[in-house]
Amino acid sequence: MRLWFGAVALVLAQSPVLAQQPQSHSSLSEWFEGLKVPGTSASCCGVSDCRVARARVVGNHYEAMIDGYWAWIPDQAIVRRPNPVGEPIICYSPTKIYCFVPGPGA
Repeated sequence: MRLWFGAVALVLAQSPVLAQQPQSHSSLSEWFEGLKVPGTSASCCGVSDCRVARARVVGNHYEAMIDGYWAWIPDQAIVRRPNPVGEPIICYSPTKIYCFVPGPGA
């Protein structure tokens, strides 16, 4: 049984379909920890909870690729601040998008 769980964990860890975490970098840790859900004092996440995302603008809203599907980003989840990562960042759970930070120039 333990071998089966280990094999599943290995496959999931190497799967290109899963969103990738931004590389941990001590100078960015403070930036990630400072991300707040817009309009609240609640934290979006920490550096280990956020993911780099493929994103696009469709009409007047953002969409991000989550688990192989383009997900509409609600306006109340968009964090409007400089993004030093250089790529769009998304923080979400299976049921909710907490924060989305557009990439530079978006």
